[in-house]
Amino acid sequence: MINTIKPSTLKRLLLDESLKRIPSPSFKSNHLKPITSYLLPLTCYLLLITYYLLPITLSAAPFTTDLSWGEVTLTVAAEPETIDPAQDLLLTVTLTAPDYLKITLPDLRERFSGFSVAEDFAREPVATPEGVRRQYLWRLVPELEREYRLAPFAVTVSDTRR
Repeated sequence: MINTIKPSTLKRLLLDESLKRIPSPSFKSNHLKPITSYLLPLTCYLLLITYYLLPITLSAAPFTTDLSWGEVTLTVAAEPETIDPAQDLLLTVTLTAPDYLKITLPDLRERFSGFSVAEDFAREPVATPEGVRRQYLWRLVPELEREYRLAPFAVTVSDTRR
C-alpha cells in the first residue's frame, strides 16, 4: 500500500520548507548565494511532488455525476477521471427506477466526440429496494482531439400504470 499525504498537507510542508531557504531580502553581495545552491532544494521539491502527487493522480476515484430527478436515478461515471490517449476510458450509465416506469435511453454511440467506441454492452437488470437498476457500459478509445465530450441526450420516461 502506498502511503500518501493529502495535497493540502503536502503544500503546507513544501511552503514551510521553501520559506526557510529564502535568503533575506538584502542586496548586499555577501547575502546572495549562487544560483546552483537553489538547484538541489528545487530538485528535492520536484521529487517530492512526483512521489506524493503522482499516486494521488493515478489512484483517483472515477468521475461521477448524478443526474437524478423524481423517482429516476441516473448516474454517469467515467474511469479514469482524466483522459489519457494511451488508456481506454470506461463510461458507465446507471439508471434506477421503479418497475412501473419504462425508461428509454437513446443510442449513445454516435454522441461521443473525440473517442471511438471499442465495445458497448448492457448488464442484466437487477431488482433493488429503490427499483430496477440497469447499467450500460462503453469502452472508449481516445483519439487525438482538442475536445472530448458526450453530446446531450434525452431519456424518455413512461409511466406504465396508466
